[in-house]
Amino acid sequence: LFGLFLGYGELTREYTISAKEKYYQDIILPLEGPLTPEKEELILAENARFQEAFDQISQIEALVLEGTLSQAAGEDLKAQWAAVTAFYPAFTRVLQQYDRIQAQEGCLIYDTGYLYLLGKQNKSFPVHLLLLSLCCIFAFGNCLAMEYQSGAWRLLNASRQGKNRVFLRKAGICALAAALFSWIPFVCRAIKLSSLFPMRGLGFTVTNIPAWGSFPLPVPTAAFLLLFILSQAASLVIVTLGVLLLSMWRRDHIQTIFFSALIFAAPLVLMLLGFDFAKWFSVYPLYTWTAMG
Repeated sequence: LFGLFLGYGELTREYTISAKEKYYQDIILPLEGPLTPEKEELILAENARFQEAFDQISQIEALVLEGTLSQAAGEDLKAQWAAVTAFYPAFTRVLQQYDRIQAQEGCLIYDTGYLYLLGKQNKSFPVHLLLLSLCCIFAFGNCLAMEYQSGAWRLLNASRQGKNRVFLRKAGICALAAALFSWIPFVCRAIKLSSLFPMRGLGFTVTNIPAWGSFPLPVPTAAFLLLFILSQAASLVIVTLGVLLLSMWRRDHIQTIFFSALIFAAPLVLMLLGFDFAKWFSVYPLYTWTAMG
């Protein structure tokens, strides 16, 4: 249920598509894939249009300085060309990919959806990890302590399975549960984002996305996403196993929750309060390694 609430929050999250983003989306989507002469011609023609606008603005400013053109008339003329140059920052994202392809082989790709999905433009990851960690702490904090507090281990030790097998099975079930609900926010976020920011090119190498252009392994984007969701699952599994070990050590439900919160939740709270160094005392770097750097 906790994972479903997080998933619902992702499905109902509002994303604003600015005019510049809409322009970038409209220009890059038809260009996706390997660079062809036709695509290159379109990119160069658009770049020439922007350069003409910048040149016109420079000429107008020179005329104003010379006194040939009044300040008011100059501002009116500049406003017409400024409406064109306003979209140049979005076009530079296309140029960045074009320059990379000129230097090395690759493909053009619309990357905004991936930036949100993998955390480059999504600041909710620390909150998600904190909430999921607290969920693991409260869900599994009594998983082993209950047998100690009730004295059930004396019976379980005498059973055919024995204490060790019971512990391993409990740990396996808890770890699987933690891994599964760690994926719910990711899946719901992917569904929501794909409806607004098309995420194609899963077969393209992830280094085609500028944000991860320096990734050392030339793996497909789909494999990169798989690594990401596995690392998020591993983060929650580590938290869960840590809670179980504390539960076995303290043999008390309340003490397990207290020490688990101190170890796994407190660093995240400190990080959210602005103490960035605290993230290195948590599983946060593993949970959101795609957004770091």
